[in-house]
Amino acid sequence: MVHLRQFQISDLARIFCTGPEGHRLMALIFKFDESYDNQNTLMVVGGWLMEQSQWKQLETDWDACINATNKAHRPDQKITRFHATELNGFKEQFKNWDKPMSEELTANLTEILKRRPSLFLASAVNMRDMVKVFPETANTMLESAVGLCVKQVMISLGHVVKKNFAPDKLALAYESGNMDNHANDAFKQMIADKKFKPRKLFTSISFVTGNPVGMQAADLIAYESMKRILSLSVRTDAKLRWALRELLGNKHLGESAYISHKALVTLKDRT
Repeated sequence: MVHLRQFQISDLARIFCTGPEGHRLMALIFKFDESYDNQNTLMVVGGWLMEQSQWKQLETDWDACINATNKAHRPDQKITRFHATELNGFKEQFKNWDKPMSEELTANLTEILKRRPSLFLASAVNMRDMVKVFPETANTMLESAVGLCVKQVMISLGHVVKKNFAPDKLALAYESGNMDNHANDAFKQMIADKKFKPRKLFTSISFVTGNPVGMQAADLIAYESMKRILSLSVRTDAKLRWALRELLGNKHLGESAYISHKALVTLKDRT
């Protein structure tokens, strides 16, 4: 279905799992969000896979970082959460920030993520290509692109989890918004598809409100993945942005799938 590009593969199971065979049952949660550019060209769905206990620790460390940041800044620079687009565009809560402040917060949060045994996954599609191949999606371009990317993320998750882990369940959690129905429909279609062998790994998808830490972390990797894929569309030798370079340099397991025009045509021929 896609041309798959792997950032770096390491044996994450050795970090997560214990026991004589290096495996144990666990509760894995994939928390994810979407990100797209201002021209509505590229849609990316990305997030993090962690064990439940690791998510709890991440939440504690992340909140402590936000609190420490607020103590170091003026009252008109205080924030309640991380938001990649607003941070990098100096909008909303970040309107009184500057580039050094932005870089410092991103560095501190990236350092927290580097300490966690985790896996990040992203999938992307060029929305203009999608509409050309599937004209019926023109009026629901964003939503349809999210649904397509959710399906690809589930394919990637199924491949990685089935190969490396023995989870008793794998749950998905998505930042709630206007695209919930399309994400939910994509999830239901995948677990109903008998050709999708890992479908039994997936137990549920939930839609989360209130900007919790897990969704903020997902927003970071979705945004960085979007910027990376956009830069590669302009220059094939484009340098990695700092945050993604740091995460990959820390030997995180990460996988990115880009659904090309050719893959879209193949998909249409099969439907």
